[in-house]
Amino acid sequence: MRFHLIGAFCVFAIFQLAYSEKKLRQCNSQPYIDLNRIYGGSNARPMEFPHMASLKIRYLNSHICGATLIDDQWVLTAAHCFSRTRAPYNWKIKLGEHSLNNPDSTERDFNVIKVIIHEDYNSQNQLNDIALIKLNQSVDFKTNNHLKPICLADMKFIVRSGYHCVVSGWGKGEKGSVVTDVLQKLDQPLLNYEQCAKAWEGIGWPVTNKHVCVGDLKSQQGVCSGDSGGPVQCRLANGEWMQVGVTSWTTNICTATGYAAVFTQVNAYLDWINKNIESN
Repeated sequence: MRFHLIGAFCVFAIFQLAYSEKKLRQCNSQPYIDLNRIYGGSNARPMEFPHMASLKIRYLNSHICGATLIDDQWVLTAAHCFSRTRAPYNWKIKLGEHSLNNPDSTERDFNVIKVIIHEDYNSQNQLNDIALIKLNQSVDFKTNNHLKPICLADMKFIVRSGYHCVVSGWGKGEKGSVVTDVLQKLDQPLLNYEQCAKAWEGIGWPVTNKHVCVGDLKSQQGVCSGDSGGPVQCRLANGEWMQVGVTSWTTNICTATGYAAVFTQVNAYLDWINKNIESN
């Protein structure tokens, strides 16, 4: 079986969120399990995910990976998205995108001035598959009130059996295209790393306690190429989204049963994220 990198769900709770342009929005919330039951997903509504970003090759304007806005000037994605080049001038970020092929009035382009790959990222086994992107200017949330950074799950968040969240991305579609035109979303269960490691035992890259996995092991729906770097996000009681993971890897057959997509667990890297934002 071959494996490939993919570019990425959600919980309800009552809590208060505070946001400062100098401090990341973190979530402190208990999950709400009762959700009704991106490949096999459905079209997202325009701006349903106001934090969603598209990482593009700057001069080709081609979508490479998903990403998330986590601060007024910082975007979170996967380290493997920069396998082509780490040079910031080769990249740009588009916020507010819904359709890749048709211009949206909500779209905002930003150049990239810094790419920070986790210092322990290993391309041979995809451990520490996480990266930060610094935009060339801050997002003005007053004039662009349709955009909003996502809050990050804090250290108290523990994945439990039965939690359902949402993956979003422009990954491979049902007709075999490399990417889909319209942003897709898919509600699937979260699996903790023990469950995921068991599913991948002996056949995949290592799964550790810094991973969270997503997928119904009996279904033929899931994330795919082009979803890499995007989020698994959980819905909160006040309508906010909380990011739990960054899409990392899965099988080369996006709909293979018995396997869950593997995500870098965000709250395992909060210190790393905060340290790099503060020092850069």
